[in-house]
Amino acid sequence: MEYLNNILCATADELAPFLSLNTLMQFVQRGKCERVRRACFEQTALYSVDSLPQKYRTMVYNYYKELSSEEGRQRLRNEGGLLRRAILPDSKAMDWFAAYRKPNGEALTADKQRELVNNAQILNAAALLLERSRASHIRQGKGNQQVRKKDYWQRVADALPGLMADYRHSLPANARRLQQKAEQYAREGYPALISGLMGNANRQRLTPQMVRLILSIYGTKDKLFATDVLDVYKDFLIGVTDIVDCETGELINRNEFYRDGFPVIPSETSIWNIINDPKNRRLVDLRRNDTLYNKSVHTPHHIRRAPQFSLSKISMDDRDLF
Repeated sequence: MEYLNNILCATADELAPFLSLNTLMQFVQRGKCERVRRACFEQTALYSVDSLPQKYRTMVYNYYKELSSEEGRQRLRNEGGLLRRAILPDSKAMDWFAAYRKPNGEALTADKQRELVNNAQILNAAALLLERSRASHIRQGKGNQQVRKKDYWQRVADALPGLMADYRHSLPANARRLQQKAEQYAREGYPALISGLMGNANRQRLTPQMVRLILSIYGTKDKLFATDVLDVYKDFLIGVTDIVDCETGELINRNEFYRDGFPVIPSETSIWNIINDPKNRRLVDLRRNDTLYNKSVHTPHHIRRAPQFSLSKISMDDRDLF
Protein backbone atom coordinates (compact mmCIF):
# COMPACT_ATOMS: atom_id res chain seq x y z
CA MET A 1 0.00 0.00 0.00
CA GLU A 2 1.38 3.39 -0.95
CA TYR A 3 0.45 6.88 -2.07
CA LEU A 4 1.14 7.85 -5.69
CA ASN A 5 0.29 11.40 -6.77
CA ASN A 6 -1.58 11.73 -3.47
CA ILE A 7 -3.80 8.74 -4.38
CA LEU A 8 -3.97 5.75 -2.04
CA CYS A 9 -2.97 2.76 -4.16
CA ALA A 10 -2.70 -0.98 -3.70
CA THR A 11 -1.22 -3.78 -5.75
CA ALA A 12 -3.13 -6.80 -7.02
CA ASP A 13 -1.43 -8.93 -4.37
CA GLU A 14 -2.65 -6.60 -1.60
CA LEU A 15 -6.18 -6.77 -2.96
CA ALA A 16 -6.03 -10.54 -3.37
CA PRO A 17 -7.80 -11.28 -0.02
CA PHE A 18 -10.91 -9.49 -1.39
CA LEU A 19 -10.63 -9.61 -5.20
CA SER A 20 -9.36 -12.21 -7.62
CA LEU A 21 -7.13 -10.96 -10.40
CA ASN A 22 -9.83 -11.64 -13.02
CA THR A 23 -12.42 -9.69 -11.07
CA LEU A 24 -10.01 -6.80 -10.60
CA MET A 25 -9.29 -6.69 -14.35
CA GLN A 26 -13.04 -6.67 -15.06
CA PHE A 27 -13.50 -3.72 -12.68
CA VAL A 28 -10.74 -1.84 -14.52
CA GLN A 29 -12.28 -2.54 -17.94
CA ARG A 30 -15.75 -1.49 -16.76
CA GLY A 31 -14.49 1.68 -15.11
CA LYS A 32 -15.28 0.50 -11.58
CA CYS A 33 -11.60 0.73 -10.50
CA GLU A 34 -8.90 3.13 -11.62
CA ARG A 35 -5.49 1.74 -12.57
CA VAL A 36 -3.12 4.50 -11.45
CA ARG A 37 0.05 2.88 -12.77
CA ARG A 38 0.59 0.11 -15.28
CA ALA A 39 3.05 -2.69 -14.62
CA CYS A 40 6.45 -1.95 -16.14
CA PHE A 41 9.70 -3.84 -15.54
CA GLU A 42 9.99 -4.26 -11.75
CA GLN A 43 7.10 -1.86 -11.06
CA THR A 44 3.86 -3.60 -10.22
CA ALA A 45 0.54 -2.15 -11.28
CA LEU A 46 -1.20 0.10 -8.75
CA TYR A 47 -4.95 0.49 -8.33
CA SER A 48 -6.78 3.28 -6.56
CA VAL A 49 -8.37 1.98 -3.36
CA ASP A 50 -10.94 4.76 -3.18
CA SER A 51 -12.16 4.01 -6.72
CA LEU A 52 -13.25 0.48 -5.77
CA PRO A 53 -16.95 -0.26 -5.19
CA GLN A 54 -18.05 0.62 -1.67
CA LYS A 55 -18.27 -3.02 -0.58
CA TYR A 56 -14.65 -3.78 -1.41
CA ARG A 57 -13.36 -0.39 -0.28
CA THR A 58 -14.80 -1.02 3.18
CA MET A 59 -13.18 -4.45 3.31
CA VAL A 60 -9.77 -2.97 2.43
CA TYR A 61 -10.00 -0.26 5.10
CA ASN A 62 -11.05 -2.78 7.74
CA TYR A 63 -8.29 -5.22 6.80
CA TYR A 64 -5.41 -2.72 6.75
CA LYS A 65 -5.52 -1.05 10.17
CA GLU A 66 -3.10 1.73 9.22
CA LEU A 67 -5.80 3.17 6.95
CA SER A 68 -8.23 3.66 9.82
CA SER A 69 -6.41 6.72 11.22
CA GLU A 70 -5.00 9.90 9.73
CA GLU A 71 -1.67 9.16 11.41
CA GLY A 72 -1.42 5.81 9.65
CA ARG A 73 -2.31 7.33 6.28
CA GLN A 74 0.24 10.08 6.81
CA ARG A 75 2.87 7.44 7.56
CA LEU A 76 2.06 5.76 4.27
CA ARG A 77 2.53 9.07 2.51
CA ASN A 78 5.92 9.59 4.14
CA GLU A 79 7.67 6.29 3.65
CA GLY A 80 5.49 3.95 1.61
CA GLY A 81 3.76 1.10 3.40
CA LEU A 82 5.14 -1.78 1.36
CA LEU A 83 8.64 -1.56 2.76
CA ARG A 84 7.47 -1.05 6.34
CA ARG A 85 5.12 -4.04 6.28
CA ALA A 86 7.81 -6.25 4.77
CA ILE A 87 10.20 -5.61 7.69
CA LEU A 88 10.29 -8.69 9.91
CA PRO A 89 12.34 -9.40 13.09
CA ASP A 90 15.66 -11.10 12.38
CA SER A 91 16.66 -13.09 15.46
CA LYS A 92 19.81 -14.40 13.76
CA ALA A 93 21.01 -10.85 13.21
CA MET A 94 20.36 -10.03 16.87
CA ASP A 95 22.44 -13.01 18.03
CA TRP A 96 25.22 -12.34 15.51
CA PHE A 97 25.74 -8.69 16.42
CA ALA A 98 25.44 -9.46 20.14
CA ALA A 99 28.29 -11.99 19.85
CA TYR A 100 30.44 -9.80 17.59
CA ARG A 101 33.66 -8.39 19.05
CA LYS A 102 35.71 -5.56 17.62
CA PRO A 103 39.40 -6.13 16.78
CA ASN A 104 40.26 -4.56 20.14
CA GLY A 105 38.04 -7.10 21.96
CA GLU A 106 35.15 -4.77 22.81
CA ALA A 107 31.52 -5.67 22.25
CA LEU A 108 29.11 -3.43 20.36
CA THR A 109 26.94 -1.11 22.40
CA ALA A 110 23.23 -1.86 22.65
CA ASP A 111 22.37 1.14 20.45
CA LYS A 112 24.87 0.07 17.79
CA GLN A 113 23.54 -3.49 17.83
CA ARG A 114 19.99 -2.22 17.40
CA GLU A 115 21.07 0.03 14.52
CA LEU A 116 22.86 -2.80 12.68
CA VAL A 117 19.97 -5.20 13.22
CA ASN A 118 17.63 -2.61 11.71
CA ASN A 119 19.99 -2.31 8.74
CA ALA A 120 19.76 -6.05 8.20
CA GLN A 121 15.97 -6.15 8.59
CA ILE A 122 15.44 -3.29 6.12
CA LEU A 123 17.73 -4.86 3.53
CA ASN A 124 15.94 -8.19 4.02
CA ALA A 125 12.61 -6.45 3.37
CA ALA A 126 13.93 -4.68 0.29
CA ALA A 127 15.27 -7.94 -1.15
CA LEU A 128 11.94 -9.66 -0.43
CA LEU A 129 9.97 -6.97 -2.27
CA LEU A 130 12.34 -7.16 -5.22
CA GLU A 131 11.85 -10.92 -5.42
CA ARG A 132 8.07 -10.51 -5.22
CA SER A 133 8.23 -8.03 -8.09
CA ARG A 134 10.11 -10.55 -10.24
CA ALA A 135 7.59 -13.25 -9.36
CA SER A 136 4.77 -10.91 -10.33
CA HIS A 137 6.40 -10.45 -13.73
CA ILE A 138 6.42 -14.19 -14.27
CA ARG A 139 2.77 -14.55 -13.20
CA GLN A 140 1.79 -11.86 -15.69
CA GLY A 141 3.43 -13.86 -18.47
CA LYS A 142 6.31 -11.45 -19.04
CA GLY A 143 9.00 -13.97 -18.21
CA ASN A 144 11.98 -13.30 -16.00
CA GLN A 145 12.76 -9.90 -17.51
CA GLN A 146 15.65 -7.81 -16.32
CA VAL A 147 14.57 -5.62 -13.43
CA ARG A 148 15.37 -1.93 -13.57
CA LYS A 149 17.16 -1.94 -10.26
CA LYS A 150 18.12 1.73 -10.49
CA ASP A 151 14.49 2.85 -10.23
CA TYR A 152 13.67 0.26 -7.58
CA TRP A 153 16.52 1.23 -5.24
CA GLN A 154 15.70 4.91 -5.75
CA ARG A 155 12.23 4.25 -4.36
CA VAL A 156 13.69 2.31 -1.45
CA ALA A 157 16.13 5.15 -0.74
CA ASP A 158 13.26 7.65 -0.80
CA ALA A 159 11.41 5.54 1.79
CA LEU A 160 14.32 5.28 4.25
CA PRO A 161 13.87 8.66 5.99
CA GLY A 162 10.31 7.75 6.94
CA LEU A 163 11.52 4.58 8.67
CA MET A 164 14.01 6.38 10.90
CA ALA A 165 11.52 7.05 13.69
CA ASP A 166 10.73 3.36 14.24
CA TYR A 167 13.82 1.72 12.71
CA ARG A 168 16.91 3.78 13.42
CA HIS A 169 19.44 2.77 10.77
CA SER A 170 22.65 3.89 9.08
CA LEU A 171 21.95 2.82 5.51
CA PRO A 172 23.13 5.22 2.78
CA ALA A 173 20.53 7.63 1.42
CA ASN A 174 22.04 7.53 -2.07
CA ALA A 175 20.26 4.96 -4.25
CA ARG A 176 23.43 3.70 -5.95
CA ARG A 177 25.33 3.30 -2.68
CA LEU A 178 22.28 1.60 -1.14
CA GLN A 179 22.13 -0.87 -4.03
CA GLN A 180 25.85 -1.63 -3.65
CA LYS A 181 25.42 -2.18 0.09
CA ALA A 182 22.45 -4.50 -0.53
CA GLU A 183 24.40 -6.53 -3.09
CA GLN A 184 27.37 -6.77 -0.73
CA TYR A 185 25.03 -7.86 2.08
CA ALA A 186 23.53 -10.55 -0.19
CA ARG A 187 27.03 -11.92 -0.86
CA GLU A 188 28.66 -11.63 2.57
CA GLY A 189 25.79 -11.56 5.04
CA TYR A 190 26.00 -9.73 8.36
CA PRO A 191 29.77 -8.96 8.17
CA ALA A 192 29.01 -6.63 5.26
CA LEU A 193 27.22 -4.28 7.69
CA ILE A 194 30.29 -3.93 9.94
CA SER A 195 32.58 -1.06 9.06
CA GLY A 196 36.13 -2.23 8.39
CA LEU A 197 37.51 0.51 10.63
CA MET A 198 35.17 -0.05 13.58
CA GLY A 199 37.22 -0.35 16.76
CA ASN A 200 40.50 -0.74 14.92
CA ALA A 201 43.15 0.62 17.26
CA ASN A 202 45.79 0.42 14.54
CA ARG A 203 45.10 3.16 12.07
CA GLN A 204 45.61 2.07 8.50
CA ARG A 205 48.82 3.26 6.92
CA LEU A 206 49.79 2.42 3.37
CA THR A 207 53.29 1.11 3.91
CA PRO A 208 55.69 0.57 0.97
CA GLN A 209 55.28 -3.19 1.45
CA MET A 210 51.51 -2.92 1.04
CA VAL A 211 51.87 -0.74 -2.05
CA ARG A 212 54.23 -3.30 -3.61
CA LEU A 213 51.78 -6.09 -2.76
CA ILE A 214 48.83 -4.28 -4.36
CA LEU A 215 50.87 -3.54 -7.50
CA SER A 216 52.06 -7.15 -7.67
CA ILE A 217 48.48 -8.44 -7.52
CA TYR A 218 47.14 -5.98 -10.09
CA GLY A 219 50.11 -6.45 -12.41
CA THR A 220 49.66 -10.19 -12.95
CA LYS A 221 49.07 -11.62 -16.41
CA ASP A 222 45.48 -12.40 -15.41
CA LYS A 223 44.72 -8.68 -15.79
CA LEU A 224 42.39 -8.45 -12.82
CA PHE A 225 39.88 -5.68 -12.42
CA ALA A 226 40.68 -3.19 -9.69
CA THR A 227 37.62 -4.41 -7.75
CA ASP A 228 39.03 -7.97 -7.68
CA VAL A 229 42.33 -6.98 -6.09
CA LEU A 230 40.88 -6.89 -2.57
CA ASP A 231 39.55 -10.45 -2.90
CA VAL A 232 42.97 -11.73 -3.99
CA TYR A 233 44.56 -9.72 -1.16
CA LYS A 234 42.34 -11.51 1.38
CA ASP A 235 43.08 -14.90 -0.18
CA PHE A 236 46.79 -14.11 0.14
CA LEU A 237 46.46 -13.26 3.84
CA ILE A 238 44.76 -16.56 4.69
CA GLY A 239 47.23 -18.61 2.66
CA VAL A 240 45.04 -19.55 -0.29
CA THR A 241 47.49 -18.08 -2.80
CA ASP A 242 51.07 -16.80 -2.93
CA ILE A 243 52.13 -13.46 -4.41
CA VAL A 244 55.49 -12.72 -6.05
CA ASP A 245 57.00 -9.24 -5.76
CA CYS A 246 56.61 -7.48 -9.10
CA GLU A 247 60.13 -5.99 -8.96
CA THR A 248 62.36 -8.45 -7.11
CA GLY A 249 60.56 -11.71 -8.00
CA GLU A 250 60.69 -13.01 -4.43
CA LEU A 251 57.71 -14.41 -2.50
CA ILE A 252 56.04 -11.81 -0.29
CA ASN A 253 55.78 -12.67 3.40
CA ARG A 254 52.13 -12.46 4.45
CA ASN A 255 53.09 -12.05 8.13
CA GLU A 256 54.17 -8.49 7.36
CA PHE A 257 50.54 -7.54 6.87
CA TYR A 258 49.32 -8.46 10.35
CA ARG A 259 49.31 -6.14 13.34
CA ASP A 260 48.73 -7.46 16.83
CA GLY A 261 47.42 -10.67 15.30
CA PHE A 262 44.82 -8.92 13.09
CA PRO A 263 45.12 -8.54 9.30
CA VAL A 264 45.43 -5.05 7.85
CA ILE A 265 42.75 -4.72 5.17
CA PRO A 266 42.92 -1.66 2.88
CA SER A 267 39.75 -0.15 1.52
CA GLU A 268 38.74 -0.36 -2.12
CA THR A 269 39.36 3.38 -2.42
CA SER A 270 42.92 2.99 -1.14
CA ILE A 271 43.58 0.22 -3.65
CA TRP A 272 42.20 2.34 -6.48
CA ASN A 273 44.40 5.27 -5.47
CA ILE A 274 47.50 3.07 -5.35
CA ILE A 275 46.88 1.59 -8.78
CA ASN A 276 46.18 4.95 -10.43
CA ASP A 277 48.99 6.88 -8.78
CA PRO A 278 51.03 8.29 -11.73
CA LYS A 279 54.30 7.00 -10.31
CA ASN A 280 52.84 3.48 -10.03
CA ARG A 281 50.89 3.43 -13.27
CA ARG A 282 53.97 3.02 -15.49
CA LEU A 283 55.11 -0.06 -13.55
CA VAL A 284 51.63 -1.57 -13.77
CA ASP A 285 51.27 -0.90 -17.50
CA LEU A 286 54.67 -2.44 -18.23
CA ARG A 287 53.34 -5.72 -16.86
CA ARG A 288 49.80 -5.56 -18.25
CA ASN A 289 50.07 -3.89 -21.67
CA ASP A 290 52.11 -4.31 -24.85
CA THR A 291 55.15 -2.38 -26.00
CA LEU A 292 53.25 -0.11 -28.37
CA TYR A 293 50.91 1.05 -25.61
CA ASN A 294 53.74 1.78 -23.19
CA LYS A 295 55.77 3.68 -25.77
CA SER A 296 52.81 5.82 -26.83
CA VAL A 297 51.66 6.54 -23.27
CA HIS A 298 54.75 6.55 -21.05
CA THR A 299 57.75 7.16 -23.34
CA PRO A 300 58.68 10.86 -23.65
CA HIS A 301 57.78 12.31 -27.03
CA HIS A 302 60.63 13.22 -29.42
CA ILE A 303 60.39 16.13 -31.82
CA ARG A 304 61.84 15.30 -35.22
CA ARG A 305 63.11 18.14 -37.41
CA ALA A 306 64.07 18.21 -41.04
CA PRO A 307 67.86 17.83 -41.63
CA GLN A 308 69.88 21.02 -41.99
CA PHE A 309 73.18 19.63 -43.25
CA SER A 310 74.25 17.30 -45.99
CA LEU A 311 73.98 13.61 -45.13
CA SER A 312 72.66 14.47 -41.67
CA LYS A 313 69.83 11.97 -42.02
CA ILE A 314 70.13 8.75 -44.00
CA SER A 315 67.55 6.00 -44.06
CA MET A 316 68.37 2.31 -44.06
CA ASP A 317 67.03 1.90 -47.60
CA ASP A 318 68.52 5.17 -48.97
CA ARG A 319 65.14 6.82 -49.25
CA ASP A 320 64.99 10.56 -49.57
CA LEU A 321 63.87 12.00 -46.24
CA PHE A 322 63.67 15.61 -47.44
